[in-house]
Amino acid sequence: MDVEKQKNDDTSNVESLKRNNRLFLVGLIIVFCLMSSGLVYQQREIISLKDDLKEVADSVKYDLNRHSSIDSDEELELKVDALMSTDWFKKRTIENSLDKKSIFAADNSDYYVYMYKDDCGFCKETEAHMFEKLEAIKKKNIYFADITEAKEESDKGVSKRKDILWAEESDEREVYTTTKNDLAISGTPTMIKVSKGKKDIMVCVGLDAIEGELGID
Repeated sequence: MDVEKQKNDDTSNVESLKRNNRLFLVGLIIVFCLMSSGLVYQQREIISLKDDLKEVADSVKYDLNRHSSIDSDEELELKVDALMSTDWFKKRTIENSLDKKSIFAADNSDYYVYMYKDDCGFCKETEAHMFEKLEAIKKKNIYFADITEAKEESDKGVSKRKDILWAEESDEREVYTTTKNDLAISGTPTMIKVSKGKKDIMVCVGLDAIEGELGID
């Protein structure tokens, strides 16, 4: 009888453990579901708050990425004019700016050439930031080239090896390397880094890439 009773007790204990394990698993599933639903709700709330914040920032012309106010067109123009009016800028402007020979003979050491267009809004924004960080920019070995009148690669009578030209096919990369002969402009502003004794040059396209390379972002 004692042996039989022990077997029954053991069986009862096993069944009890199974029930407890099932209840524990069900509890874990419920907790997991609650946590997941809570995270989803929080994520939705965060997205909603971000949208609201962006809407407010846009309404007051504030750049959330740069944590600064966005200049009006008039303010941009004033800063660009102020930059280009400095003796420093004038001395570092390449005269024959569409001639690769002039671009690549600007200096005997490592240097940058910033290429811009008069009618380019992104250029003006970049140049305004340069004016704001003028003292830091002056420490960079940088030259300036106005490529407003640059022609297309497909135009007759041009030479990609000799001229600064607009590329037939747009390149979406912000930073890449190419050769001096293969350089073609796919967007402005563009800044190139020329290293003494090297055929390859580094190309930065757009405000973020340029400021990142110059360390003024």
